[in-house]
Amino acid sequence: MSIALFDLDGTIVDSGPTIVTSATETLEAFGFPVPGMEQLRRFVGPPINIGIVDVLGVPEGLMVDFRTAYRARYTQRMLEAPMYDGMEALLRDLAESGWIIGLATSKREDMALALLDHHRLAPLFRVTAGADVAELRADKASVVERALRLFSDQGVDASEALMVGDRAHDILGARAHGLRGVYVTWGYGSDQDIDESRPFAVAENLTQLRQILGS
Repeated sequence: MSIALFDLDGTIVDSGPTIVTSATETLEAFGFPVPGMEQLRRFVGPPINIGIVDVLGVPEGLMVDFRTAYRARYTQRMLEAPMYDGMEALLRDLAESGWIIGLATSKREDMALALLDHHRLAPLFRVTAGADVAELRADKASVVERALRLFSDQGVDASEALMVGDRAHDILGARAHGLRGVYVTWGYGSDQDIDESRPFAVAENLTQLRQILGS
């Protein structure tokens, strides 16, 4: 049985512009300095509470207020994020060839489902695991644990699944549960992410990812 868990932002959809624009507007509204684009790109992918404080530099005491203001802006443009070219075909080919695929994202689960529905991808995913509304279950290890539990509830043993993602926390979160990680370079990570996470394999494009997955 072939099983793969996919990250969402930076792996399936190019959410960077919608996330970065919303973060920039919110920083400006709060009167905080706006970091450079390289730093802003690091905000794409990690759990939002960590990203707000550690990446954007917002004081921890203002994190909840900042998150609320950011969410109000982001939800207005969230569905503008396009899929990466060829990703829909890959996911459909995997599903049609017998792969069982799931989503494991630090994005809030309801927002992740909205994006999948918008792109007509939801039926391809056997399980969808994301952060809860309070963002308290957003670290990747917790999200992967939820995905594995949802698979188990369906009678699917996903203990040998592959995790596909674009940031170190995707690979490390999967490894916490004994899963191998495939790092993709078209997202919002860097060479540092690869060095930190030491993935099972690296895909620089969808052709390479297909080869790794044997699709």
